Amino acid sequence: MRKPAAASVRLSSVPRCLRHFHPNTALEEAECLAAFLQNVVGSLLIEGDGLPVKDGSDMGLSLCFDLLRDKIAIASGELPFPTCGLPHEEDLPPLWTPPEAGGAHE
Repeated sequence: MRKPAAASVRLSSVPRCLRHFHPNTALEEAECLAAFLQNVVGSLLIEGDGLPVKDGSDMGLSLCFDLLRDKIAIASGELPFPTCGLPHEEDLPPLWTPPEAGGAHE
């Protein structure tokens, strides 16, 4: 049986791109990502160079859109995700225990 998600988790156990300190942070970050991507991709296309495929930019763009979709899903409540505590709040439970620490995903 899966245990229920915590309201807040230890900051160090959450990837930087998914650290949300307030419920509306994910939506604000998604808006910033959308603006950045629109401006960068628009500039590349206007200049006529397109996206350089050889350096992985096409994959990076795809990953940015996946991250943007995840943040929107978290902000809308479609995906449950706890907020992060502050760095000094080590008493909060971890979101997951890294394998090298000897534990499995919580």
